[in-house]
This record gives sequence, structure tokens and C-alpha cells, in this order.
Amino acid sequence: MATTLTTQTLVDTNRHTVIKVVGVGGTDANVSLIKAANLAYAINATGVVSTLNPKRLNRVAIKRVWGQGQMTNNTNVTLKWGGNSNSAIVTFGNGPFDYNFDSGSTPGTIEIPDTANCTGDIIFSSTAGISDTWTLFIDLKKDGRDYDQGQRRDPAAFNYGSGYNGA
Repeated sequence: MATTLTTQTLVDTNRHTVIKVVGVGGTDANVSLIKAANLAYAINATGVVSTLNPKRLNRVAIKRVWGQGQMTNNTNVTLKWGGNSNSAIVTFGNGPFDYNFDSGSTPGTIEIPDTANCTGDIIFSSTAGISDTWTLFIDLKKDGRDYDQGQRRDPAAFNYGSGYNGA
């Protein structure tokens, strides 16, 4: 049985996104969880803010992953970067978890390991049982190369001159 997902976007600004996901039951492999090109302010392949004609890569970095799993023994959920390599990010099972990537007073993030083969999307695989549930929060930092952080509205302030050509 496939996992039933309920997703709620809590924050989605031009620099930051927090998403809550609740999963119920299911054994799955490489299922889409977050499509980076569908986040607010995503710049598409033609250089405008739109979810139409998405780019192959939308760079995001993960600042924190936390939540709670209510799962049977020896079951887990693994978050991965979407793309050819499907590189693992974190794995969680039963109980609370909090992966905060800050190091002391230095802000930390988990970035896309292979931009040539990853899309920026986050996928998951699960070995959860039919009655297992999990709640997950993901805090993302958006990269200004792929999300409008003001450069489209005021190109001069970003040293792009009077017009911005996407270069």
C-alpha cells in the first residue's frame, strides 16, 4: 500500500520555505515529496517567476528536518535529493528526531551534492507498515540563482544595470 501524504506549506517566501508533511502507512520507493520548481518565487527556464516551463535544477538547501515517527521496529523513512543519483539526506524511524545542521553559532545547511544530476526536488522512500505514521517539518533555504530575491524588480540594486537578461 502506498503512503498517504498530507502536505501543508507553513512559510513560502522568496528566501525561505517551511513545509509540514504527514505520512500514513505504506512502503514506497523514490516518491516525490517537494518539487522545488513549484515553490513560490521560482524562476523558470525563461527567466521569469512562474511554475510553467520549469528549469531542470532549482537549488535549495536544507536548514533543518524535524518531527516524530510512530512506527514499528525496523521501519524507517529516508529523504533523498531527487534526480539521477537520489542521494540520501536523512533517515528517521520511531520516536522524535531533529536534524539541525547548525554547528555551534555557525548556520549550516545540507546542499545538493551533485547539481549535474539532482533537480532540487526532495523525494522519499519508506519501509513503514500500514498503521505507521510520521510527521515531518522541513526548513529550506532558497538559492537566489533560482528564486527571485528582488533582482527581477530592482536589477540596478543587484548590479545588473537597467535590465536583467538572466545571465
